[in-house]
Amino acid sequence: MRKKQIRKSLPGSPLKVDMAFHVRQQPDSGMIISEYCRAHQISEGSFYYWLKKTNNTSPVPSSPPAILPVKIVASSNEPVNSNLFAEVRGIAIYQPVPAEYLLTLLNH
Repeated sequence: MRKKQIRKSLPGSPLKVDMAFHVRQQPDSGMIISEYCRAHQISEGSFYYWLKKTNNTSPVPSSPPAILPVKIVASSNEPVNSNLFAEVRGIAIYQPVPAEYLLTLLNH
């Protein structure tokens, strides 16, 4: 069985320089760590190893935030009507109605 070759870094070696560069660049990239690593073909484990080794203590989280901002844009082929209260099965309702009324429309 072949032994796996491990690339060791020496001071000023290409690996050390490259990884230090990636650790510095990742926060400015706007990508989370997992995306950055995928885009640059780096294992996350190696990234975190070099992050710790270079004493960079403020990484961008490796997972996206649970709540993301959403911008709602009207469809270009439908007119926007700010007075619309609800639309049920193609029926447009322009005034507030009781929930029971909407349920009746849904059930028929």
